[in-house]
Amino acid sequence: MGKLNSVSIEYYRLKSLFDSVDQTKAELVDNLLNEAAFMKVQLSNLRTHIQTHGAIQFSTKGDQRQTEAADIFSSKLVCADCGGFYGKKKWHSNTSYERFVYQCNSKFQKGKCRCQTPQLTEAEIKEKFIETYNLTMEDKERITNDLKEVINLLTDTTELEKGIERINAELSVVVELAAKTIKKNSKSNEDSVDYENKHQNLVERYKILSCELDKLSKGKTDKENKETRMKSFLSVIYKSEDMLNSWNERIWMLMVEKAIIQRDKRIKFILYGNHNIEQI
Repeated sequence: MGKLNSVSIEYYRLKSLFDSVDQTKAELVDNLLNEAAFMKVQLSNLRTHIQTHGAIQFSTKGDQRQTEAADIFSSKLVCADCGGFYGKKKWHSNTSYERFVYQCNSKFQKGKCRCQTPQLTEAEIKEKFIETYNLTMEDKERITNDLKEVINLLTDTTELEKGIERINAELSVVVELAAKTIKKNSKSNEDSVDYENKHQNLVERYKILSCELDKLSKGKTDKENKETRMKSFLSVIYKSEDMLNSWNERIWMLMVEKAIIQRDKRIKFILYGNHNIEQI
C-alpha cells in the first residue's frame, strides 16, 4: 500500500469519528468528509506559510494574478483617490538605479482612471510618521483626556441593555402564550383555523422580537469591542515615548490603523482610538 497523503490521512481521521452512517446518505457524507479533509489541510498549509513568510495579500495586474507578502506598510497605506491599498514595487530592476517604492496598487490598472497619489519610499513614510507623531505627542495630555471622554460617550451600553432586557421579557411572554395556546388546543375542540391564526401571529411576533434582540445584542457587542480597542490604544499612548528620535515599528503597529496618502504627499494617520492626525 502506497504512502497516504495528508488529505487521505485527514479523511480517514474524520471518517473514524462516525460510528454509523445511514446507507442512503453514505455517498453524501463521504463527499463532505473529503471536502472537509482537503480544506483542513489547505488551512494548515496556509497557517504554516503565514508563520514563515507573513500574511498574504492578493493583487491583480492586468490578467495576471499575483500574491505578495504584506509588510508593515502595505497593510496600512491607503490611496486617498481610490481607497485602495498601496503596495511595494520594485523600480529599475537589475540596474544601478534599482529601488523599492510604495504606490497605489490600482495606479496602472487597465480600464481605470489613474490615481494621482504619489509613490513614497520607506524612508519617507518613516520620516513623515516620526514628524507627525512628535508634533501630536506634544499635546499628549489633551489627547488622553479627549479619548477618555470619547470612550465614555461611544461605548455606553445602558440604553442597549435596557432594550435587551425589555425584549427578553416580551419574548418570555410570547413563548408562554404560545405554550398555553398549544395546550388549550390539545384539550379543546377549538376551530383549527382560529388556532393556526393565533399560533402564526405568535410565531411572527417571536421572529420580529428575535431580530430586534439580535440587532441590540450586536450593537452592545460592537460597543464593548470598541471600548476594548480604545482602552488598549489609550494604554499604548500612556506607555509610549513622548518623542521619537528614530523609527519605532512597535508604535507604528500598535497605534496606526491606516495611513491615507494625499496627492501632495501629506499623510493622514488614522489611529486605533478613532483619533486622526494629519501631517502639516
